Amino acid sequence: MIGALGLIVAIPVVIRHRQQIDIAVVRRLVIGSLLGVPVGIALMTYVPTTIVLRTLAGFFNPL
Repeated sequence: MIGALGLIVAIPVVIRHRQQIDIAVVRRLVIGSLLGVPVGIALMTYVPTTIVLRTLAGFFNPL
């Protein structure tokens, strides 16, 4: 539901500012998402929760 609302809000903004959109950057973001989302879901599914949480804690609370 939130994703659909975000898409509805973003469409007029994209149409209004389409001249300023850098297609190369958008392409990299889409490719990264297409690769990263399945990898993230697989990690969340198959890796034990404590390992995932400790790894994320390392990113958010560096030594």
